[in-house]
Amino acid sequence: QEESFLQHILSIAIVALMSTENETTSPAAGDDKTGNNAGSNQRSGNKNKNKQKKQNHQHNTAGSSFKGAIPELGAITIGDTPSQTNAYFVKVDRAIRNQIGREMHELSLKSLEGGELAKPEEYQAKMVDGSFENEMEKMKYEINYKENLRIEGLVKKELFQIFHIYIGQCSDQVKASLKEHADYEEMVTSKNVFLLRPMLKNLTVGFNETK
Repeated sequence: QEESFLQHILSIAIVALMSTENETTSPAAGDDKTGNNAGSNQRSGNKNKNKQKKQNHQHNTAGSSFKGAIPELGAITIGDTPSQTNAYFVKVDRAIRNQIGREMHELSLKSLEGGELAKPEEYQAKMVDGSFENEMEKMKYEINYKENLRIEGLVKKELFQIFHIYIGQCSDQVKASLKEHADYEEMVTSKNVFLLRPMLKNLTVGFNETK
């Protein structure tokens, strides 16, 4: 159940990414098996264009593909109605946290609310002189270690999707205002929801008076 919402978000992301994948992998016009210069030149041009697209995408926080990923938010856009900007952020933030609590791993919500990645508890194996007490303790530790890696990977993936949901509910004006923040480059490059959420919270307070 905890992965059903993630699967829904990922299906949206896959559709959004397919067009970029096709541009990268489809044969260039004029190319043939003989490797003529026309095809080679066009492939080179396509690679340069795709490289530029990736660089642009790295700094693009539109997140439009994820807007409405939580049905109850619908057309709510943070910043479209200046006088309601903070109220809309509060509503979006509450809806996202509620959805995480229902559909995602409990550590994803703990991470979001704590402002840092929450990791699963490690198994405290019984040790004797720096070695496992017995083979059973070693096995328990190794099983727990592998499971913790799986959970940590899942939580990171969910936090990545949560980042895009927040951005997807922001107006262009709010996104433009985010660029003025000192940590914007780090936030958008790493898709760091721990930076984004407080930015939005601080930005939306008094948004009507400043914009």
